Amino acid sequence: MKRFLFLLLLVGCTAGILSAWISSLWEGQEDAYITYSYAKHLAQGKGFIASAGSNPSLGTTSPLFTMLLVPFAYLGVPPHIASMWIGVFCHALIAILLVSLARKFMNIWLALATGAFWAFSLSIFFRLGGMETPVEILLMVSLALFETRSQASSVSAVILALLLLCRPDSLLIFGLILAFWIFNSKTRPNIIRNFLIIAVILLPWIVFALQTFGTMIPSSLVSKFSVHISGIMNLNSFLIEYFPFLILVPPILVICILGFISIWGERYEFRPFLVWIPFYYFSFLVGHAPDFAWYYVPPLIFIPLIFIRGLLMLTQRIPTTFKTASRWICVLIAMAIWVYANWICTEGLRASAVSEDVHKKLALFLREYANEQDLIATTESGMLSYYSERRVLDMLGLTTPEVLRWSVKQDFIGIIRHYNPRFVMIAGLDPSPLGYRDIKRLPYMGMYYHIYEKNQAVSKDNPN
Repeated sequence: MKRFLFLLLLVGCTAGILSAWISSLWEGQEDAYITYSYAKHLAQGKGFIASAGSNPSLGTTSPLFTMLLVPFAYLGVPPHIASMWIGVFCHALIAILLVSLARKFMNIWLALATGAFWAFSLSIFFRLGGMETPVEILLMVSLALFETRSQASSVSAVILALLLLCRPDSLLIFGLILAFWIFNSKTRPNIIRNFLIIAVILLPWIVFALQTFGTMIPSSLVSKFSVHISGIMNLNSFLIEYFPFLILVPPILVICILGFISIWGERYEFRPFLVWIPFYYFSFLVGHAPDFAWYYVPPLIFIPLIFIRGLLMLTQRIPTTFKTASRWICVLIAMAIWVYANWICTEGLRASAVSEDVHKKLALFLREYANEQDLIATTESGMLSYYSERRVLDMLGLTTPEVLRWSVKQDFIGIIRHYNPRFVMIAGLDPSPLGYRDIKRLPYMGMYYHIYEKNQAVSKDNPN
């Protein structure tokens, strides 16, 4: 038992150390800085605003993560630092809880191997840097753990409420869990109690959102599913991001199907989570979700468990003398391939991470160059709002929903013409015909990111 606890702690520490190393390599996802901006301004007592001098808006999809960052910001810890360490803590705890969950489906040592798969998921750590997704996954694993112990408990209700506050896509697992509770006669009597618990937790946010924004639907959610500037989710992007060895995909899929079938027949209470995996991807594909790497991640948390359980099924007919050895050989080979694949992915990601630094440099330039009353238009507002402390017009509509009527048609020139900002920070668009001049540019993903300034003569005729 002592050896198991030591190894369990080792798995958690490995996940924490690796995720801390990955987090140190870059500034984090540009999108995450939208949430950081809200947290920073809340801590400063300026309200739920995305940029200095702007109106309140619901541009973050995670009120829970925003509120989690506010105390750190109030105490002087910048949200972009606090979020990284929250992610590190979550990754370590997820690895430990995943071992506890896997223990219900296999022996101790294979359960530890399941946690180790997560611990070495370098590309996943990288793509989640600074996002709320680690908190969502931690809550998801916790929910699975409590549901397999005691279905429809009050703790499960609390976790479901927190999931709904963490990310709107948690509605998918909420609906599945509710359906399984309804169809199970043993859990049906607890449904009303659990609904009351969920309602009590959600009510303060519902009242605040309706009073402040007039809606509970984040403008960023509407924008991401309407303005497909990054393309839409697809299998090819998923494989490139997380598993480059295409030749191994068919056998891995077969093993996962075997594991899926095995767990489905053994544990009824885990079935909602099994259904959630394909349901999640199907919903995002049908909904034309944007091709953001972190959107592929949440269901991946249960894949190591399903995969190793599939290996157990595959080796079931091997003679007892060789069964244990063959299982471990398969697990170790799979682990080696997984670690190598992650290292390859991470090498590419480390190279691409340099591009995120461009947003910060341009934001700091505008902080010194622009005045407080100046309006800055951009298509990537996260770091600009966070670092520049200037008024920002988000032309994608993530934090400024009033521009959505133009952004859904990607009519950014129309937005610039209508709002007449003093500065435009953008790549791939030239607003010079509207009276702007290029004052700064930096290399960005094979092109240049520009800052344009309105010519003074034009600005005087049509002031900001």
